[in-house]
Amino acid sequence: SLEDAKNYLRLQNIIYSNIKQSNKQMSFSFFDAKLTKKDLATLSRDLGFYMKSGVTIGVALKLAQSQYSDNKKIGEFLFSVSKLVNEGQTFADALIKQKMIKLPKFYVQSVKASQDGGILDIVLMELSEYLASQEKIEKKITNAMAYPAFIIVSAIIMVGFMLSYVVPKVVGIFSANRQELPAITKYVLASSYFVSNNYLLITIVAITITVVVKFLN
Repeated sequence: SLEDAKNYLRLQNIIYSNIKQSNKQMSFSFFDAKLTKKDLATLSRDLGFYMKSGVTIGVALKLAQSQYSDNKKIGEFLFSVSKLVNEGQTFADALIKQKMIKLPKFYVQSVKASQDGGILDIVLMELSEYLASQEKIEKKITNAMAYPAFIIVSAIIMVGFMLSYVVPKVVGIFSANRQELPAITKYVLASSYFVSNNYLLITIVAITITVVVKFLN
């Protein structure tokens, strides 16, 4: 609200000459924004390092804001969390209440437990190491799956080509000789007609499934 904005500016010792409420609506996306494991690991390491130097989490967030000023997504996330912390929320509660980034549940729960035990800086560093190791493992898995995925895609394209172009020509030979087609050939012919007449729909469905699976992960 307008009053909240004024209070926040006062807390930041910012003097304004004029302030008014915008009529623009907040934008949102269908899928929640996420940080990559690498970005979250780096950010956790930086916050942990700042806190190990003896500063509070509020100061650490401010230092991180200046460091990530060129990254809009992380910058807005840090601003949102910093605002809630300055209003009196704990770091864990601020992570839960902020709406900019969807964080892993284990991450938020680890932060909450570490706050209660007074070891937030240590846990942030450990979370950084854990996320970094997970990122490396995922990269290795992705690289290992690249070749099999290429083979599968190539096989699908080859089968699609045969069903669309080769099979109809072979069937034409049977038809010219007026021979009864075997049951398996009829099945393959039906598949051929389906692929030929619905290739655009099949492509759209395949792309949709790929996108949905990617975002769910």
